[in-house]
Amino acid sequence: MRASALISPAELADLLGQTDTPFTVLDASYGIGLSGLPPQQAFSQIRLPGAQFFDIDAVADQDSDLPHMLPSPEGFASAAGALGISNNHEVIVYDQTGIVMAACRAWWMFRAFGHDRVRVLDGGMPAWVAAGQPLESGSPSEPEAQTFTARFQPQLVTSYAQMKDRVETGDSVILDARPPERFAGLSAEPRPGLNAGHMPGAHSLPAGSLIDPATRTMKHIAEIRDRVKALAPSHDSRIVTTCGSGVTACVIALALHDIGYENISVYDGSWSEWAREELNSPIVKGFE
Repeated sequence: MRASALISPAELADLLGQTDTPFTVLDASYGIGLSGLPPQQAFSQIRLPGAQFFDIDAVADQDSDLPHMLPSPEGFASAAGALGISNNHEVIVYDQTGIVMAACRAWWMFRAFGHDRVRVLDGGMPAWVAAGQPLESGSPSEPEAQTFTARFQPQLVTSYAQMKDRVETGDSVILDARPPERFAGLSAEPRPGLNAGHMPGAHSLPAGSLIDPATRTMKHIAEIRDRVKALAPSHDSRIVTTCGSGVTACVIALALHDIGYENISVYDGSWSEWAREELNSPIVKGFE
């Protein structure tokens, strides 16, 4: 049976108590942090013990005008090593507000560069606190630099050209993680200059619908399996996940991983790229 990509607060607490397993805890929060603070500022005030901050906008292709696109393998290796991560480390990623933001994106990024020893804290910091586990404050510890070798896994990433081909041929199940109103083109995109709607043939699977609203943990695996089977009946289905900018698409990718799907890739540019007027990509509105 495939190991879960999630780790519970109790399992992480046990890992923190071990001395024979090299591991690194990363706060990959994005957007809005605790108490409305920017996440990096909130991290500097309170975090899980020994955590380092993983900024998806910094660990990104700085030459692209699209948000937080994957960096080069060399760029990712440099960033991971500077955070104290080697290829022997287990990496645990969490989010300050739960699972729906960039913790899953960081999980996917490590896997896209060949590092499978990575898990996401189920429920993030809220679940950790609810379990009565400790936090730390003050200045974070300075990581000891390590050597990390990145091995790019192209099968986990979909480019614009590949996405366009998959839309035209219809050979893939396309799952869109954005809220239903954005998928249907009933509400404007939050980023300016983007057309509203979705790719032809895409299915709406909002990332938030996979998360328990009370606990912020991933919903029960059986419930997720029932939802996904209606869209992708076979575990061999070729699936591409997409969203606004490649972040919440990774929530779907993680959920699919945990219910046994194998052929999953994330469209890195997502709607921020597809819906640019100058690309004239095909877009439809409404629900299919």
